[in-house]
Amino acid sequence: MNSENSTPSLSGLQLKSNHFDTIKLFVQKYDILYKDLGALENDIQKLLKRQEVIVGDLEKTRIDEEAFFKNLSEETGKDIQYLKNLASAWVLENK
Repeated sequence: MNSENSTPSLSGLQLKSNHFDTIKLFVQKYDILYKDLGALENDIQKLLKRQEVIVGDLEKTRIDEEAFFKNLSEETGKDIQYLKNLASAWVLENK
């Protein structure tokens, strides 16, 4: 296997140049795929951080809503659930 188109490898095995070209293509594919995977993981981390912010904002909004209806209940003397139902009806009517 000692032809012009073969190249000695480190182990002494003779490989054709097209074998090395194929190996280079695999390496290029792996590099591209790992780069894409890294970018995807980065995007996922950004989404998870954004999700964490949104969940925190939802929790704060729920707390603020409860405080609002508690205060409104104290001001009006009406039951909190009654006021929430009234607010829900108003929201649906005005959408």
